[in-house]
Amino acid sequence: TRLEQISHVDILAIQRLIETMFKAPLFLPLFSLLPSPAATSGRLVSVVLYIALDILSADCLYEIASSGVAVVSSVYTSPRRQDGWKPVSVAAVYLLNPFTLLTCLGRPTTVFTTFFVLLSIRHASKGKPTTTAFALALAGYASLPPLLLLPPIGLLCYDQLCKGCTPPSANKDSKTAGQPTSKPTPLQFTFSFLGVFFSTTA
Repeated sequence: TRLEQISHVDILAIQRLIETMFKAPLFLPLFSLLPSPAATSGRLVSVVLYIALDILSADCLYEIASSGVAVVSSVYTSPRRQDGWKPVSVAAVYLLNPFTLLTCLGRPTTVFTTFFVLLSIRHASKGKPTTTAFALALAGYASLPPLLLLPPIGLLCYDQLCKGCTPPSANKDSKTAGQPTSKPTPLQFTFSFLGVFFSTTA
């Protein structure tokens, strides 16, 4: 009946309103710059955007797998480090995953969250606390669950910093200027890491 159709439309409108309220405001101006999805050009642009995000996410996975952080840390090396997957295989599994392919059709905003989380882990595996905290803050701005990754990603970044620093005893014989001489203390790293993170989310 007509009343049932009106009720159904009202329910859909309420669902759309709830979904919009829980989206990050950053996405509203971003998608407003794109052409209307009702046009063919608009749908094409959105598909290209999501394909680009998937490719960038796969590139992050490739770099993370190439860094070897899963098997080598500053204090431990896995005896099975030779049995790991090749970086190309890791990226290929992500790109050929059916759920990844379906995101080009559904176009959810979780793709942005996934990309920023992988970007944060990529920079953490290289020992870059500033860009690591910045990317994770963007992921937390888009969705709340990535905030739970703040402690483990921070520990990963600190471990890579410790692995890349030279001991103080070796610095006495070093003739290279501008190189890190000793690892930062946990307190110094925590304040600098959280400072960048909270200044971005503020």
